[in-house]
Amino acid sequence: MSQMSMVHAPKSGAQAAVDFITSYGLVLLVLIFVFYAVLSLGIFNLNSVPLQCVSNPSFSCSGVLLNVSGNITFTLTQAVGGTIVVNGEACSTTENSTNSMPAYGNLHVVPKISETGVWYQSSDYSATMASGSSAVFKAVCFGPAGADSGNLGQVASGFLWINYTDPELPSGFSTVVRVAQFTAKYS
Repeated sequence: MSQMSMVHAPKSGAQAAVDFITSYGLVLLVLIFVFYAVLSLGIFNLNSVPLQCVSNPSFSCSGVLLNVSGNITFTLTQAVGGTIVVNGEACSTTENSTNSMPAYGNLHVVPKISETGVWYQSSDYSATMASGSSAVFKAVCFGPAGADSGNLGQVASGFLWINYTDPELPSGFSTVVRVAQFTAKYS
């Protein structure tokens, strides 16, 4: 029985270089493509903050816009179960010590001018809202130093309250409720 031996001819240096570049070049090309795709999707964007408006039961908020002067606009939908009349709205960066009212600004969520002459909201009106309906509200968001202003693109967070009456209850009975907590960027 004769042994057959296979003898391979040694590869030339040029052929070895082409094999190396082809195999590792393809791997490098795939890694660059994956890296580009991950960066394009913003997965590693440390500056991204989820912009949100988390509402309390019976309310839904959306469309929170906060300008650099601290003026906030938000859309509120109510599902209290009946018609309500919103008499005032407030925005504060912090709740008071009992977590029941704003810590700054429009402390009693009133619709009129305060005793200091500061407008708490941009208009003097009341909004009648049937259950399931929405309305757009505008207010000034306050922090410890007054109107909570910030730089363009800076992230801010705070709380929204409304003062409302139920037309089916005795006159003068009003409820102040925190309707939402928000995170937004100054625009």
